[in-house]
Amino acid sequence: MSQMTKQALANSLKSLLQKKTLNKITIKDIVDDCGVNRQTFYYHFQDVYDLVDWIFHHDFERLLKDYSDYTNWHQGCRRILDYMQENRSLVLNVYHAVNRVQLEDHLKSWLKPILSSIVNEVAQSMEISQENREFVTDVYVLMMVGFFMEWMEYDMPKDKLGKLDKLFYCMDGSIAYTLEKFEETK
Repeated sequence: MSQMTKQALANSLKSLLQKKTLNKITIKDIVDDCGVNRQTFYYHFQDVYDLVDWIFHHDFERLLKDYSDYTNWHQGCRRILDYMQENRSLVLNVYHAVNRVQLEDHLKSWLKPILSSIVNEVAQSMEISQENREFVTDVYVLMMVGFFMEWMEYDMPKDKLGKLDKLFYCMDGSIAYTLEKFEETK
């Protein structure tokens, strides 16, 4: 029941974002749209931004659960972009309402587990320190975050999604290559 209530509140917020900007939506707006009382909202979330955070974490976790290995992580990133395009009003409202560093930190926290899993999978048969694995992971996370931030900065145009394929092309095989460099200089 708790997950259903959270999802109902999330759906109300997404619906309201079609009419208002995030900074104009109140908890009262959300609970009125959802048909619950304020206490119910506060039982699950501290504020509207906490609800936004839950939406992204819940949705991204669901989208990415099957895409965290080397053979299919591109599809996982593509699913994130498709989700962002489908939830454009939510994403752009968050982009314009929160601090850029805060948004980058959220993107990093969503992408890091996926890329860390991939780096560790590729490095499995190599002798590379955990510190260097984390460094390589961070490099690729920052590359992906940069792509997402630039895309959002220009209001997420569909025609820029072709850049993602080029990014994947550049990254294909480069994780293994980069890790081999660290193995060689160990």
